[in-house]
Amino acid sequence: MKNKDKQITFSDVQYPKYNTAIIVVGGVGTDKQSVIDKLSGEWAILNDETEKTIREEIRKADPEKKPNIVITDWVEDVSDFINCTFVLTYKMGYDVIDIHLVWKIEDVQVAMEQKPISEDKGMSDAVIKSSYYMIDKLCNDIIEGKLSLEKNFDGDIWYIEDDSEILIKNSGHQSTSIK
Repeated sequence: MKNKDKQITFSDVQYPKYNTAIIVVGGVGTDKQSVIDKLSGEWAILNDETEKTIREEIRKADPEKKPNIVITDWVEDVSDFINCTFVLTYKMGYDVIDIHLVWKIEDVQVAMEQKPISEDKGMSDAVIKSSYYMIDKLCNDIIEGKLSLEKNFDGDIWYIEDDSEILIKNSGHQSTSIK
């Protein structure tokens, strides 16, 4: 990591004070806010509502002091992940080893019982199951090295289930996983 001033943490792992991006993924209805709550330090939540403001902040920032950002609602499948990491790397200037993935696992049966609301109607079981399947496939393909992501992503990969955080891969180790 370029910025050695480590003053923010996730699960007791220190990250640079600036220039860090975290992509949080999980199926429909996944409690991604619980991941954000585990972060210390200053973070901006990048979503459709805040994108314009944060992009402007990044554009104006010193290249070594871009804000730390968390993305929670842009990634639903492989193409979304590739597009997201491309934007972070080439359009916003984040280093590939400073873009991290947090995979929040929750029980699909619980999600189906809770029936997350989308717009003005509930989601079908098929839509919920499909969202969990697509995120599972994405994360497993990344972990197993089935995707060529070295130009867009080489950060840490975290797996969270039942409030236990497990570091699966360290940044800068494209094909090496710790299990």
